[in-house]
Amino acid sequence: MSKKTIYFIIGGAVAIIAVLIGLSKAGVIGNKDNGKSIEIANVNNTTIVETVSATGKIQPEIQVKIASMVSGEIIELPIKEGQVVKKGDLLVKINPDLYTSGLNRTVANLAGSKAGLSQADASFNESKSNYDRNKTLFEKGIISKSDWDKAVSTF
Repeated sequence: MSKKTIYFIIGGAVAIIAVLIGLSKAGVIGNKDNGKSIEIANVNNTTIVETVSATGKIQPEIQVKIASMVSGEIIELPIKEGQVVKKGDLLVKINPDLYTSGLNRTVANLAGSKAGLSQADASFNESKSNYDRNKTLFEKGIISKSDWDKAVSTF
C-alpha cells in the first residue's frame, strides 16, 4: 500500500467520523433527548370537587365536661349543642320536688325541735319555782323530808 492510499483511508475515516458526530449533534442519530414533554391547555375557571371518605373520630379543640353537684331528673335543657354560653347562663334545670320535700321535712323537724325546747324550758321553770317554794317550806318545817327529796330530784 502506498502512502497515497493510506491518506485516502485515514481521510475517509476522519470524514465519516466527522459526519457521524455532526448527525449525532443534530439529533438525527442516537437517543440523547433531554427535553421534557409538556401539555398546553387553555385556562378556565372551574370548581374542583373532591370527596374524601375516611374513618376516624372528630375531636374538638376545647372540650368542657359538665357535672352536677346534685342528682335528679332533667326537666329543662335550654342550651343547644354547640351554642356559645356565658358565665351564669342556665344550662340544665333539675326537678326540684325531691329537694323541696327534703327542705319541708327539715323545716318541720326544726319547728318540732323548737316546740320541744319551749316545752322543756317551761318544765324547767315550773321545777325551779317548785324547788324554791319547797325549799322555804322545808326550812320552816312545813313539808316532810320525802316531799323535799322529791322536789330536789324533780328539779
